[in-house]
Amino acid sequence: MPSGIYKRTKPPWNKDKKRSEQTKRKIRKKMKGRHSSLKTEFKQGSIPWNKDTKGVMKVNKTSFKKGEHFSVSTEFKKGEKKSKEFKKICRRNVLLGITGMKGREHSENSKKYMSEIKIGERNSNYIDGRSKENHPYPDEWREILKESIRQRDNYICQICGIHQDELKGWNRQLDVHHKDYDKNNLDPDNLITLCRGCHSRTNYHRNYWIRYFNDWKY
Repeated sequence: MPSGIYKRTKPPWNKDKKRSEQTKRKIRKKMKGRHSSLKTEFKQGSIPWNKDTKGVMKVNKTSFKKGEHFSVSTEFKKGEKKSKEFKKICRRNVLLGITGMKGREHSENSKKYMSEIKIGERNSNYIDGRSKENHPYPDEWREILKESIRQRDNYICQICGIHQDELKGWNRQLDVHHKDYDKNNLDPDNLITLCRGCHSRTNYHRNYWIRYFNDWKY
């Protein structure tokens, strides 16, 4: 049986059984004078921390403040009703199974905004201002070299172990990765075969992957 899963095969022994008065007296006598914790126990005469706070929430940064509006254009206005045209569109989308942006396109302004917020230092893959234009691959970086590395590694991803023949989708060829992230270092010992998924993972936490591949032995 898997850990953490308990399958009840029969009802517990004390189901539908009530304690007798004699048992209750014994429990009261045994527990009298005992303290679970001197720090947390309630002391007679002390005032509870939540006295007179029923229905009152402590004010903090995220508290809603009366009269505050996050957006005048999107806020709900009392008595406002949705137009018949809007309801018609909603019903149509539900019938067609359209949710969110499915079946719809972003406007040109939205596309421009989404591209601009991922430029330069705001991009998650930004490292020291490097780019393909500033650090191009050398002329020796050709398909013949990459194919020789794949053949050396038996066409198997060296992280997850998937074979090139098992790849699905539009990309059915294994990538070749630079262990030290230096595009100019084409030493075969610096190149390794990875699938597209594992290759994407190596773009993050590079120091970890450099140490990982330094310990690699063929």
